[in-house]
Amino acid sequence: MDRGGVTALQSAAGNAVVARLVEERRHPHDGPDCGRTDGPGHLPAVQRAPLHVTSEGDATTGPQAVDSDNEQEVRRFVFDSILKGNHEAVSLVIKRLEALVPQPAYLAGLREVVEQAPTEERPRIPPLVHFIWIGGNISKDALDNVLAWAGKAQNSDWRINLWTDRRSSWSLGDSARVKWARSIEFKNIEDAIDDRLAATYEKATKGPTKAYPLASDIARYSILKRLGGVYADVDLGSGTIDLQQARPTLRENDVPALGPLIRDRTSLNAPLAAAGAPPVTGVPTAEQVRTAARYLLDTGGYGNHFIMAQRNSAVMEKLIQKIAASVGDMDADELHMAGPAATGPFALIRVVDEHLSAEFGVERLQAGEHQLFQRAGQQFHDHMEWLTAESENQDY
Repeated sequence: MDRGGVTALQSAAGNAVVARLVEERRHPHDGPDCGRTDGPGHLPAVQRAPLHVTSEGDATTGPQAVDSDNEQEVRRFVFDSILKGNHEAVSLVIKRLEALVPQPAYLAGLREVVEQAPTEERPRIPPLVHFIWIGGNISKDALDNVLAWAGKAQNSDWRINLWTDRRSSWSLGDSARVKWARSIEFKNIEDAIDDRLAATYEKATKGPTKAYPLASDIARYSILKRLGGVYADVDLGSGTIDLQQARPTLRENDVPALGPLIRDRTSLNAPLAAAGAPPVTGVPTAEQVRTAARYLLDTGGYGNHFIMAQRNSAVMEKLIQKIAASVGDMDADELHMAGPAATGPFALIRVVDEHLSAEFGVERLQAGEHQLFQRAGQQFHDHMEWLTAESENQDY
């Protein structure tokens, strides 16, 4: 730990906790009696298991894959993560150590120090909810969903942005409904599209062959990178969300909060079966939708139809870089074919996984672990409608 890190911890938590953390971080924990609980010369059995995390190591060793029996590297990973404020990674390692039989003898002491470690308050995301509609006239169900969000935003500091472009058509009636509503306004996609994706957006929306899904994808990533907040597809309902109470917090380098990959009724049965629940045979019940959503959130079954991110999100930046490199030279026909793989959920999840490894040093998230990195989105996850009448309209 450098002097700046010590000073930051001191101001946040007081000298006693800092002294303990510094000593734990400095102590090599590799002596013959380290971790002993039952007297000299009697080391408890420690199960050797890969923890699928990587510590930064030092100038000599470089990055090190961490196994459970390497107490020194476990502690190095934990305390480096605390210094970075990556408490999700710390919780993950503790969770994986607790699952071992027998548990390492050093776990109790490590947990005690972790519980005393200071946590810095993370910045609130901008209170914005973004929707996108491009192309022909918006459906009544879709606009009803968007305006319901605007109703939730009234008497709060949240605002709803409905993004469109100069080529999209809006009826006088639909335009009037938006303009007369409170807490919502039209925004121009051209004003927010990232410069690296602007030419691609033009090709995707200008010619006779349209690539609207791809155009919508690159627009949402650009908007979130520039402004932050929440992006939601127009088929997502506000449900029982209370925006007056919603104050999610994220850092720029945090993993964005994502939504469960539920597209329409037919997409419910696979997660329901995996969760051990009966299939949908008619109109799905609210409980069936909740069960499918919980299973997908618990297992990392995410889409890109709901994204919560801080302004200048590192994940959005990495995603924009990859998309610009992969589709920048494509023509309109190629963009039309490339959409889902190049810019959709699969592209997003690949970048998220790479970011988890590079920024947090963690890999191979298992069921029950994904939620550690999704806590900022919990209020939205619990209260939104993931399936509405508009969800059956996938002809975009």
